[in-house]
Amino acid sequence: MLALINALALDKLLTSFGKEYAARHVRDGRIFPQYNIGGAKTGRFSSRDPNIQQLPSRKSQFRRCIVPAPGCVLIEGDFSQVELRACAEIAEIPALRKLYEEEGRDLHSETASRVHGEPIRKGDPRRNPAKAINFETIYGGGPAMLAYQVYKEYQIIISEEQALQYQNAFFGIAVGLRPWMRQQATLCRRRGYIEIGCGRVVEASWMKDGEIKYTQAVNYPVQGVCADCMMRALVYLHQALRGAGIRCQIINSAHDSILLEAAEEDAGQAIDLLREAMFAAFRETFPKASTRDLVELKIGRNWGEMQTVATPIRAAWAKSGRGEEHA
Repeated sequence: MLALINALALDKLLTSFGKEYAARHVRDGRIFPQYNIGGAKTGRFSSRDPNIQQLPSRKSQFRRCIVPAPGCVLIEGDFSQVELRACAEIAEIPALRKLYEEEGRDLHSETASRVHGEPIRKGDPRRNPAKAINFETIYGGGPAMLAYQVYKEYQIIISEEQALQYQNAFFGIAVGLRPWMRQQATLCRRRGYIEIGCGRVVEASWMKDGEIKYTQAVNYPVQGVCADCMMRALVYLHQALRGAGIRCQIINSAHDSILLEAAEEDAGQAIDLLREAMFAAFRETFPKASTRDLVELKIGRNWGEMQTVATPIRAAWAKSGRGEEHA
């Protein structure tokens, strides 16, 4: 049965992102998607023709097809756990805030460690279910959805009871989050709207059945404020790139990441500007939050094989000429 499920999933990927995708959407070697600013109720971007944001991240053979122009490299900046950081700020959870302030602590590892009763480090596959479940929990997911998400993301099978173990471990770390989620859902249903982002609201009347679901009440505020943070980052970055006069352009924004194409000789400066813009946007959006380990920066010759870089790296890149010393 699992083999059949995996085969069907692969067939769907090939249909969505295989030859038909290339034949329809690639012109002169480039893809030109349309971006819908505020395409979701939360204010998140969406894209279509093609939906480049849905290009599978864990199926890197697809992303390897996305390459820069000759003489250029791809640079990606990814906000680390920004939705969980946002949740800590919106719900004002001191324990979560403290976790992100302290060096060496990782929420997913700590959740997994509580479940298994021993230290779990990054790179340990036992951390993966915790990661999927931590995020699904702030989306308002129940036991069945938690277990499904673990399989969808990592092809790991766990029972609903095991999924609840992970979720309870997460709530044991994020003390006060579960009551806030319940109170938030009650408040939104009572007043008939959800506050999100910079003063925006989502009305109950906009919903298909005219009612606010629990999952919407607890997750829309998080998604909304993260959308604000990303928009600020893109604005700041666009201004910085124009001011610097370097050969670099923003080519994609997917979820909580920004993808650039930069000339090799300008890559070091582009990385610095990307990092600065993302940090500035986060600080403005979440003034009280820690920025420790906030942004992960990567560079590569294709989108599927990106190597993490340390910052600042401008001097090392300039010295190497072609970036061989960026690692």
